[in-house]
Amino acid sequence: MTTKQKSGFPTDGRNHHAGIKNESDIASLWTSSPPPFFTSIYGTNINFIHRGGTQVVSDIEIMNGAAVLDGLSLKRHKSGTYDYINTSKVSDFLDDSDLKSNLASLRTSGVSEEDIRKQVQNYLAGTLTGLTSSQIKSLIETCNRRSPRWMCINDLETGRLIVFKHSEIDSLHTKEGDEFFLKSTPRARTSATIWRRREGVETNTTLRIRLVLNNGIGAFLKLPTSKNKSSVPTLKIQQDNVKSLLSRVKSVVL
Repeated sequence: MTTKQKSGFPTDGRNHHAGIKNESDIASLWTSSPPPFFTSIYGTNINFIHRGGTQVVSDIEIMNGAAVLDGLSLKRHKSGTYDYINTSKVSDFLDDSDLKSNLASLRTSGVSEEDIRKQVQNYLAGTLTGLTSSQIKSLIETCNRRSPRWMCINDLETGRLIVFKHSEIDSLHTKEGDEFFLKSTPRARTSATIWRRREGVETNTTLRIRLVLNNGIGAFLKLPTSKNKSSVPTLKIQQDNVKSLLSRVKSVVL
């Protein structure tokens, strides 16, 4: 369920966020003209500071002076998915020791580039299919634990900023007794949807897990034709079907 602000912002479908593409611009705009939605919660003496970066969970922090009141994760969305986790530090989330060893041996195997490509896909897919229910559950709990209080979808298609509490995302909440498993297709073996079995009922969580090389095979083999110098496994936990998610959460359009 989505509501629109009653004051301070247009309510006829247009808004002054249309065309704003990056986090720092949004933080600056909100600081100069704080949205009534946030001032009703935190008061009028607030600033919005852009943080971002790979070591910071919140893209924007809501502050009163030097005090951090809350954080907000901003997701740009036009179609497809957005990321909860996107990291090359795979070992922080799952055991990738065998994967690292297997990939390292491929570089000196002497086989063709196409054969290496296929074998890399096999190793990545094998790592995914080897994940247990408890490992998948741990990944979901990590997404939940590291997310700030607020989520904001920058809907590039409609020019709207849609804000809701992170706690509204049901797929990130686990319960005792939940079992998790993956479903993939033969054509996309390094990507899988995460399914949950709760009290005998199987449900698509609309979360997706990917394990891919971030810069492709050329960079992995350090070919002179590659624009990148390296390519390493990257783990992503993504939100599928964002429009469906937005139809289920209680949100406000800024």
